[in-house]
Amino acid sequence: MAGRKRPPRFEKFTPETPPSPVPPRPIDSKAMFTIDGKTFQVEADELETRKKLGRGAYGIVELMYHQASGTEMAVKRITCTVNSKEQKRLLMD
Repeated sequence: MAGRKRPPRFEKFTPETPPSPVPPRPIDSKAMFTIDGKTFQVEADELETRKKLGRGAYGIVELMYHQASGTEMAVKRITCTVNSKEQKRLLMD
């Protein structure tokens, strides 16, 4: 009987209850950017869509025009979700 090993002991596994989904916080519809030393506060309503540049897993990229600064820019619009794993991936993106 020397050299015989005991069978492994198993412990009862009790999974943790996942946290209830929390909706994402409201996101501002404005942003600040600087062009040639001038700072602009841009509201989402002030941007004019020119064309769609691409689509990905989390949203779309559009070419937009800001009339006050006369600037064309690429804007990534991301759709929000209440799934916490998806939110983490979204933030990493």
